[in-house]
Amino acid sequence: MLLTLTPTDPEAAKQPPVAIVGKGIVYDTGGLNLKGNGGRGMKDDMSGSGAVLGAFQYLATAAAAGQELAAPLVAALCLAENSIGPDAYRPDDILTMHSGKTVEVDNTDAEGRFVVGDGCSWCARELGAKVVIDAATLTGHSSFTGKTHAAAMASDGPLEQLAVAAGLSSGEHVVPMVFLPEAQGAATSSPVADMSNTGRSAGMGSAIGGYFIYAQVADVPGIRWLHIDLGDPVGNFGLSGRATAYGVGLLSTLVEGVLSSREKGCSGPPWIPTPFQRFPINPTFCMA
Repeated sequence: MLLTLTPTDPEAAKQPPVAIVGKGIVYDTGGLNLKGNGGRGMKDDMSGSGAVLGAFQYLATAAAAGQELAAPLVAALCLAENSIGPDAYRPDDILTMHSGKTVEVDNTDAEGRFVVGDGCSWCARELGAKVVIDAATLTGHSSFTGKTHAAAMASDGPLEQLAVAAGLSSGEHVVPMVFLPEAQGAATSSPVADMSNTGRSAGMGSAIGGYFIYAQVADVPGIRWLHIDLGDPVGNFGLSGRATAYGVGLLSTLVEGVLSSREKGCSGPPWIPTPFQRFPINPTFCMA
């Protein structure tokens, strides 16, 4: 599902869009690599798309109230179900991504990176987005950040810094992961395809998942990419099994920070308090 928000200002409308991409696996059995928990805990596996939709709604409401965006905003909701049936994908299958890369399937329970990778590639290649931010309940390994923090990976240092600042400002904190494509690329190598979907290096689960998504846009000229793995904070605040809506404030603040950098000199406009920003952020990120 694709949502677009276009500024009314003609010059702003001509700018390359900023894209936010969300994983929306509405039910995940694990596929043929069946989960061992009887399918419980599926109320929040679409939280990446939920956060993207919530942020988009907030930003659209703000724009309608006069807080115009400095560039178009695109929200891609990557919706699917990972189940078992005649058309289910299988371990050892080789799939071709939107990017053109071929992928050997090691584990069908690592399905989210397929849909998010294709969503990011589509936004970058078909829509011309130069900043692509994805949010996904991608891995259980992201718990290294603690139950209330998300893990973040970026191909761009200033964009990573902006994500940390947006987390501090919104109260939805992120912890950066190491971005090391040389090692992460080697760990996802395959003898029969361009890459595999899970990798073969213990202890790198979240980084491997993030790298897989990055690999789908790595050859797009001028791309600036950020990945947010929010697998833990979306469901770990003791809310009796309900999702937490983590990510709405983070993404809203982050997009506002990215778009404000388009202002002259990249210093951004005077800070205006919003429901999500508790104090101003001063990003070094520059889109001018």
